[in-house]
Amino acid sequence: MYNKNIILTALIACTTLIIGYIGITIHRRQSGHTSTPAHYSLKTLATHNNIIPLAIIGSGPAGLSAALYGARGKIHTIVFEGKQPGGQLTTTSYVENWPGISKTLGTDIIKGLRKQAQECGALCVPETIKQVNFSSWPFVLTLEDKSTVHAATVVIATGATPKKLGVPGEQEYWGKGVTTCAICDAPFFKNNNVIVVGGGDSAIEEALQLAPYVKQATIFVRSSQMRASAAMQEHLKDAANINIRYNVKITAIKGDDKFVHSVDIEENGTASTMPIDGVFLAIGHEPNTTLFTPYIAVDTNGYITLSTATQATSIPGIFAAGDVADHRYRQAGVASGDGIKAALDASEFLRALGYNADFEKEYLNKFYTPLSLNTKKLQKIGTNDEFTKEVTESPLPVVLDFYTDYCPSCLQMLPTVEAIAQELEGKIKFLKVNALEFNELAEKLEVPTVPTLVVMSKGAIVGRTHDVMNKQELLHFVNQFIQA
Repeated sequence: MYNKNIILTALIACTTLIIGYIGITIHRRQSGHTSTPAHYSLKTLATHNNIIPLAIIGSGPAGLSAALYGARGKIHTIVFEGKQPGGQLTTTSYVENWPGISKTLGTDIIKGLRKQAQECGALCVPETIKQVNFSSWPFVLTLEDKSTVHAATVVIATGATPKKLGVPGEQEYWGKGVTTCAICDAPFFKNNNVIVVGGGDSAIEEALQLAPYVKQATIFVRSSQMRASAAMQEHLKDAANINIRYNVKITAIKGDDKFVHSVDIEENGTASTMPIDGVFLAIGHEPNTTLFTPYIAVDTNGYITLSTATQATSIPGIFAAGDVADHRYRQAGVASGDGIKAALDASEFLRALGYNADFEKEYLNKFYTPLSLNTKKLQKIGTNDEFTKEVTESPLPVVLDFYTDYCPSCLQMLPTVEAIAQELEGKIKFLKVNALEFNELAEKLEVPTVPTLVVMSKGAIVGRTHDVMNKQELLHFVNQFIQA
């Protein structure tokens, strides 16, 4: 017979080992340190072309911070800047809570981050990812022109998009008095009366940006109180031309086909019409996750869910950072930190595969090299004589890019416009016009907002758009004016 004490001791030892194993496994899963799937191997990666060891989708603080750390880690890093290069931070004016800098422009933060990442070797390209396939590895990313790249790791940093009201007239008058960017369009509303819709920090920020220009800015708060922080509300005390109305919502936006002239509202249950010249929306954001939801786990609000200790998503090798996975903090500094963590997680993942300088050197000819880095700097015109010479007398159609130095959307589109100007050189001419410096021409050509592209042929306007477009959309728009 077996000794009962020996059997009991053995059972206790086995139980301890099993519990310990389960505990380690749970810890690893919670920490994101799961083992690399067997089909993830450098041999598999090397069988493909257009390889990207670290692909970053998005170019706000999260994406650019990830690019900085990826490139510093000697990893071939590509940033797909997307339709809104720089992200939401470029739509703010002064930022007072960026660590180490008491006060600076949001656009300057992005410029600094981008420059630093590029100096370390990251490649920032004005391309938008239109489709992904995360069902196999390496991951397949499809660009606007339908070409594909193969990514060993991906950092999703696509941020969030401002919400809209969804009322009649909103889309019709978008860019004609309805906007989400005070810093872009405030100069076009000098001595006008405008509405800012929202109750958070963003609404106050919009109103403060409008205050130096407009006659009156009225903040419409849909509830009985604001959600904005006490610090932001304190700023309103110094703005005499900003007032607040509570329990009011817009039910329709109306105009004369060119510009907004009034809104229908409900205030405390009573309907009325209010004359107004502009409507600025600041009612929150939705995460840009639609592209990824067929593959990546998201929460009930559409935000990407992460492991408890890392930036790892539900798919090994894919990480997320910034507002696309953060419904709580939504701060630029937090997004930057998340981007750094995501790049470090991706670096660790690649090292586990055996990725190193030797692999990069051996297969460098298979790495993705962006063609859209070739651009043509646009000539600027600022006088009537220059307009006559370069536009009216031009044998080619001319695209006039109206911008201001304070317009983030203008800065976002510029690399795309420059890339297309290079691609279509000799077929169509691109020029840029500062709408504030050459206001006479802006008024003559009825430019109500920036960015605006006006297409002219033989001195006549043949097309225009004020949409922020990606490369493929802009190519489609411009190609219709090129003479066969």
